[in-house]
Amino acid sequence: MTLKHLARETYCHIPSNFKNYIKNSWKTIRPLIGKTNEKTTIIEEFKINGQYTTDPQTVSNEFCNFSEIGCKLQANIPPSRANYSDFLQSPEERSMFVAPTTQQEIKEIFRSIKGKKSTDHDGLSSYLMKMYVIRKLSLSYKYPHKLFY
Repeated sequence: MTLKHLARETYCHIPSNFKNYIKNSWKTIRPLIGKTNEKTTIIEEFKINGQYTTDPQTVSNEFCNFSEIGCKLQANIPPSRANYSDFLQSPEERSMFVAPTTQQEIKEIFRSIKGKKSTDHDGLSSYLMKMYVIRKLSLSYKYPHKLFY
């Protein structure tokens, strides 16, 4: 049996093994497709002026120098008499208009959302958001000054 056939036999059973366990399915699939949950990478070595360094003080000083580049460049730009609007084209005839909305419209939109209890990447569920917004808008009729508190 070739390696290709062996891999196919091994990996084709993964979906059936985790049929009712979607979280475990993704734990198995992610490494196979090269996805990891690592969010950050710590850089241990920096190249500064052609030389590699790991000294925190040198790296810190170089970042300070880097942050001053904008100020140095601005000092070299001659002043201009032109206004920013001189560079803009005339307004488009068929521009997009967004009509103002009401709290009642927002409430109706949130009521139409399916309130699922599964969470997104922020750990919030659509059900929680739906209930929160509807409640806030309902209370805002009684206490409009507390809408965003």
